[in-house]
Amino acid sequence: TLGKISLVIIVSTLFTIGLSAQEFNFPLKNAKKLVIEKMQGDIIIEGHNSSELIIKTDDHHSYEKPKKAEGLRSLYNTKEENTGIGLSISEVDGIIEIEPATRSSEDTEYTILIPKNLFVKIDYSGPFAEDVIVKNLTGEVEISTLNGDIDLFNITGPTAISSINGDIKCIFSEVSQQAPISISSVNGELDITIPSNTKA
Repeated sequence: TLGKISLVIIVSTLFTIGLSAQEFNFPLKNAKKLVIEKMQGDIIIEGHNSSELIIKTDDHHSYEKPKKAEGLRSLYNTKEENTGIGLSISEVDGIIEIEPATRSSEDTEYTILIPKNLFVKIDYSGPFAEDVIVKNLTGEVEISTLNGDIDLFNITGPTAISSINGDIKCIFSEVSQQAPISISSVNGELDITIPSNTKA
């Protein structure tokens, strides 16, 4: 009926508004390292030719704090939500830390653009943490997961990559031998590709 059709259109419109594309920009000055901890949703880390950190998402549910809750802090997480997309970001002594700050971030997929040479450390060792994708980095990469898969494309290392149950796929554009490279999975599959001219 016409009433049902109108209701469906209204609900669909509201859903689309709540899931509109969002972006958070964070200028970096003397950043040396990015640390991501306690997150659960899929994340993509991608190197780009900029000194800025950019976080993008298409599926974060916007949440406006009620007026009566102003001045209060959620018991869910001790971190302040200062990005508008469910995350907390801070920088101390050149170390950038990103952590979840709202419950809605658990089901959100994030794409994080960073300078290519930044050292990246990702701790996805929680039981509900999902998959990690890393692209186009020339800095050191350290990732650990429990169940999530790890895919790395066009990286140079050094690397310290480990998972208990997840699969690991790693494609090196070249292999940096400045430090050891470690890639391991206890129960998952390994698929590693290195250039043919790599020295033993």
